[in-house]
Amino acid sequence: MDLLDHHVRLNLAGYMMDRTGTQTDFDNVDTNPASPTFNLHTEETRNAPGTSKIRGIEADLTAKVAEGLTLGASYAYTYTFIPATANPFLNNVLYQVYTVYTPRNSASVSADYSVPVGGEGSEVKVHLDANYASSQYSFQNEAVKADASFVVNGRIALADIEAANTGAKVTIAIWARNLFNEEHLFYKSGSAQAGVSGEQSCVNALPAFCRGASAPADPPAALFHPDHHAGDAQHRHHRPDQAGADAPCHAADMGGGDGLDP
Repeated sequence: MDLLDHHVRLNLAGYMMDRTGTQTDFDNVDTNPASPTFNLHTEETRNAPGTSKIRGIEADLTAKVAEGLTLGASYAYTYTFIPATANPFLNNVLYQVYTVYTPRNSASVSADYSVPVGGEGSEVKVHLDANYASSQYSFQNEAVKADASFVVNGRIALADIEAANTGAKVTIAIWARNLFNEEHLFYKSGSAQAGVSGEQSCVNALPAFCRGASAPADPPAALFHPDHHAGDAQHRHHRPDQAGADAPCHAADMGGGDGLDP
């Protein structure tokens, strides 16, 4: 809806979803070197009993507060629940699983400023945005949450430059993601503390990779990981420039991010 003579725009949305039969893939990897099935990866799919639920609200506010200056803010709340599901590798005991990379709360603010330069319609444009996401699960089978994050991005551009004798216009821009060089673990496992495998973690501000501590001397006979059809739930990730980088890593969708496109 538009307010204050079209200087303010407010968008509100809410949604609810109930779903039955949510499918979860449970993965079993035999980690016992003495076993004839050592390193064998077995996957079985189970349907969650009852009803999975997703609830959410979203709000977005944009305001033109002065000539050339526009401010924005947004907020989203998301609730998710999947009923405990029978794990075929634990004698079908009901096993709680989670929706990954879905923060309960997220918010952002932004500012855009433009000012004309020269006499041919060119403008200097400045953009800043700050983005917050609360802690969230990064493994479907662990009640361990990764870090909350706060990332600031910026962009400055000289836009609509007339290209000589072509009729075209050119924009030159410089942009930066994570201006304050924040680091947040968004890929976090409690299995290291439990003695199952080395810690896996990735840094939000840097390229996604696993930092693996070496696995324990006497690993358990099998590692099991539920996976909501995100693909192979475990793989070996080798980085020669990192000590102990041969720790097990769980495959998960790490897409998204709060940065600006160039």
